[in-house]
Amino acid sequence: MNAVKIEELSLVSQLLKRNDKMTETAEKLKLELSQLSAQERAEIAHFLIQSLDGDVDNDVEAAWDTELTKRLEDIHRGTAIGEPLNQVFSELREKYS
Repeated sequence: MNAVKIEELSLVSQLLKRNDKMTETAEKLKLELSQLSAQERAEIAHFLIQSLDGDVDNDVEAAWDTELTKRLEDIHRGTAIGEPLNQVFSELREKYS
């Protein structure tokens, strides 16, 4: 084997060891996190999702807040037009199965 191949194999070996360590760490975390209450797990899930998003566009966030408030008000007034849950799930299953 030439030096380049040995170096590549060494790098792959290091990456696999790092991946095993991460998997071990992740498995330990999952075990510990499963012991938390639903509220605590939801807060951690929210934190993790936020950490993946990077920069937040405040204008977009404000626009979504406004839209969601409007939709909620429509529901409370009885002016929202919805679809039965069974129909929505059926359409989703058909589309994505």
